Amino acid sequence: MTLGGHFLAFRGPFLRVFLYPRPRRVDTDRVTSDDHVLSVTCPACGASFSSSIQVDRETFDKMRLDDVLERCSACHEASRFDKSAYSFRPA
Repeated sequence: MTLGGHFLAFRGPFLRVFLYPRPRRVDTDRVTSDDHVLSVTCPACGASFSSSIQVDRETFDKMRLDDVLERCSACHEASRFDKSAYSFRPA
């Protein structure tokens, strides 16, 4: 339920109202040539799919990743990937 741009949350046996600011909408329709998606290739079926990790290149370069479990969107096989298996592809 919303009230003037805020979400309302009701809790407990007594009516208590908490006002939360409405989250900003991310414009996913606008894609520029600089946008890239972190992706991996499934070892079972060979399909390339978007990673569950959503970061930019600069942040990814600073991260330490060891054996991240990802599920392929094509064959639904779960596999572990290290940092060298990830690559950025155009969105």
